Amino acid sequence: MIKRILPLLLLLAIPFAKIVATSLSIGSGGSGGSFGPGMVIGAALGAAFWRVLHDVPGLAGTVGDSPAIFALVGLVAIAVHGLTLLGDAFLHPTVSQIAIPFTIGYRPTFVGLGIIGGWLAAILGLSFYVRKTVGARLWRKLHRATVVVWVLAVIHTLGAGTDAGQVWLLGFIAVTAVPIVALFVRRMLPSTGRRCTT
Repeated sequence: MIKRILPLLLLLAIPFAKIVATSLSIGSGGSGGSFGPGMVIGAALGAAFWRVLHDVPGLAGTVGDSPAIFALVGLVAIAVHGLTLLGDAFLHPTVSQIAIPFTIGYRPTFVGLGIIGGWLAAILGLSFYVRKTVGARLWRKLHRATVVVWVLAVIHTLGAGTDAGQVWLLGFIAVTAVPIVALFVRRMLPSTGRRCTT
């Protein structure tokens, strides 16, 4: 579906254009946050990443529609989020303050919870590659904790984010909460004939 709608070059041009536009806006004194642009950039790069892995000769068919690819893209986005803070003129964080929870001076509780969420996302996301070793049943139980990553990310966003009080952000969180909570509840209910094949 993505292949028919958006060509790869356009998927690569969208994040580049959004980065330039956001930089010009913020650099010229405009009031703009980074969450919205980050979502656009992340979505376009994620789609481009999938397209490259799906369409490049030699890689085609090796990836399939595995959710692990999207987990990797998410982990890259988390890493980019943390690493871009190294250049923040207001925070002046060190690498250890970005990697170790509760060590930064700016809203340490909310930033620390975000760091914990990032590490938990890495552990859960990368566990895909050991699912056959740990067994499908244990792997699925571990993935019930993915909702904790989301909760920590929301707390981090609302407590430390520059866009925290914006109506559009609160609306975005509320709208995305509905399917996340519904899927979590479904996952927690006892299975009725569903079998895990991985």
